[in-house]
Amino acid sequence: MPLIEDVKRVCDCPKGSGHMDNRLAPFGWRDLLLAHGLDITATNLKQEFTFFCHSQRGNT
Repeated sequence: MPLIEDVKRVCDCPKGSGHMDNRLAPFGWRDLLLAHGLDITATNLKQEFTFFCHSQRGNT
């Protein structure tokens, strides 16, 4: 399985699943990371990470 699929599974509950298990988003991580420009619930998480990484270059 590609790494991005593992990351998706850890970050967010599937849309409409009706359950909250040990995913990061429902426990405040989405809000925390969103404050820094990263939305871990984005539909296209691979694109979101790519954009975030490129926008952070030189900002360390």
